[in-house]
Amino acid sequence: RYIEHLVGEGEFAKAARLCPKVCGQDTKRWEDWIFVFAQKHELQAIIPFVPTETPTLGHLVYEMVLAHFLAHDRQVSPCETFASRCGCWTVVL
Repeated sequence: RYIEHLVGEGEFAKAARLCPKVCGQDTKRWEDWIFVFAQKHELQAIIPFVPTETPTLGHLVYEMVLAHFLAHDRQVSPCETFASRCGCWTVVL
């Protein structure tokens, strides 16, 4: 509920930092919160905390993260962004 409060107050960075502790190994809880951040156009706040293993989330989450990088990371080309972000993900993803 504290994460809900923080999101409601626009404290997305604080809320995102709490997600690993609150969501733990619960895939559904992770996915639900990630979609909340996406709906609020604050996906960038939670991306650093999105687990890539233990738990592994649904492919839609990772596709959404990659799409976010491709659309918003203008510092490098989309191919470089894609390659750099995928390098730290497991092969299964």
